[in-house]
Amino acid sequence: MGNFYFIGIDISKNKLDICVRYQGKVIKEMVISNHDQSIKKRYRV
Repeated sequence: MGNFYFIGIDISKNKLDICVRYQGKVIKEMVISNHDQSIKKRYRV
């Protein structure tokens, strides 16, 4: 079995909680506002 990234996103009315895991370890956690401009700014959509 290869190495995989697991990405979890918890969506609520006001915010997005995001967690990235690699090889069983959390490598990134963040919380961003659940508004179009915040998401576009963060992910360059």
